[in-house]
Amino acid sequence: MKLLKRGETLAHRVLDDPAVRQILRSTVFKPSLKVQLDRVCEDNQLFGAFCDGLIRGTHKAAIITGDPGIGKSHQVRAALKRAGLQEHTNFRVMRGMSSAGGLYACLMAMSAPGQILVIDDCDTLLKDETALNILKGATDRKDPVVRWDSLRNNLKVRGQEGYTALPDHFRFDGQVIIITNVGIDEHRKGRMADHFRALKDRCAMYEISANSNVERFSRMFVAITQDQLVKEWLTNKQEAQLLEFIYRKLPDVKRLSLRTAEMIAREIRLTPDTWEKMAERHLQCR
Repeated sequence: MKLLKRGETLAHRVLDDPAVRQILRSTVFKPSLKVQLDRVCEDNQLFGAFCDGLIRGTHKAAIITGDPGIGKSHQVRAALKRAGLQEHTNFRVMRGMSSAGGLYACLMAMSAPGQILVIDDCDTLLKDETALNILKGATDRKDPVVRWDSLRNNLKVRGQEGYTALPDHFRFDGQVIIITNVGIDEHRKGRMADHFRALKDRCAMYEISANSNVERFSRMFVAITQDQLVKEWLTNKQEAQLLEFIYRKLPDVKRLSLRTAEMIAREIRLTPDTWEKMAERHLQCR
């Protein structure tokens, strides 16, 4: 999404967009959808401002939580793109399963001022005491030194000329953004709860919520029409068809996500004349 002009709001940009107005003329959409779109735009604008400030260095670290598939990662990536940052040079993204050793190596690779490590959906790390201690070190503003217990085992990384041992400590002057679907206080007891409290104390916290499928659909609507979520697969006309189809089916969908729209978009691209039956299956399985 492009930067907003001075005095412009995201809601005005979205609802004044000729393509959006054309889509909303369809009788499929209820008038109340505009109200929900306005609320979501306000939330997105606030979160976008938080991400932009974070990337400029307002905070050394942040934890972003919320339900899966409502655009947390999507909006963080959009902010990185707006800032003109290059992946692997200015920022790196860790995803899925990872280890404390892998976290240590990634933090070291992004340890220079202005570099950012995004830890996305690596919930196993948040259950690992060693990983939490590493994160506590990296997010400490006063003494951001990350340490590895070399008595346990030496860390090595593989390069073109074989394996190289990593030092047992380094100074982390970069930034960390943690994106998680898990509530940061969920099921934490004893020492783990203490670690989490210490990590939270070092991080700016931001929670994104979507309490209904209508709200999730509104977030999807903005991501498709403004952030080009499915532009690589669909024309403007097909995007409108996708939105109308999902909106009609909302009462039968248990939980909607942005990934649902991406799956259906690929079906439309591959089978533009018969995609609806397969799309119904995708929605039924949500």
